[in-house]
Amino acid sequence: MSKLSIAIDAQIEELRKCGLVLPKAATGKNLLKIYGDDEFLDHESGEIAHDLTQSILYFLASESVFRDKDLPVGSRGDNFDFECIYGDGEYEDLVKRFAFLSGHESSISDLRDWVDVPRDDVRLRFSFRGKGQYFRPKVNRDWADEEVVEAVVRLFTKNGYQYYLIPLGQPGSIYFLKNTTARRICKIGSGVDLVPIQI
Repeated sequence: MSKLSIAIDAQIEELRKCGLVLPKAATGKNLLKIYGDDEFLDHESGEIAHDLTQSILYFLASESVFRDKDLPVGSRGDNFDFECIYGDGEYEDLVKRFAFLSGHESSISDLRDWVDVPRDDVRLRFSFRGKGQYFRPKVNRDWADEEVVEAVVRLFTKNGYQYYLIPLGQPGSIYFLKNTTARRICKIGSGVDLVPIQI
């Protein structure tokens, strides 16, 4: 087992100690098999990257093999690209994915969107816990409307939990974490940069 694989496994164990439940597939060996060494090394020195834990979190949310649907709420992550609005179904997908992260899949019904970018006509509707929600997202090329994303986040956020962004490029990885878990994770190693999605 390589030095890098051992280092990744050690950081994964630290994440588990912080309260994050991770799938059995989350190992240094598997991450290196998918992404290679370079993603976890400092590009100048060739040494193990100082933001290793942050990279691990980013890539665990990016790869479907690590996104176990049975993970409890508070340990779920996913990869989001907000430059994604090309036609019908794109806003539906965003709502479904935010709902999954926070455990609200069964609270959503009648989800539908209409996306006509050339005509500047975009609509989104769904019911959340039986209450109708209706939005008219603004067209900004192919970017999701930030105000609509924030409104959906606000709806699905629970007391003591929040959506956090791992800011490592576009697309970005988002986790729905207990605030206490997020604070512990931020103290691992040289520090992990978790950015709360503001509500």
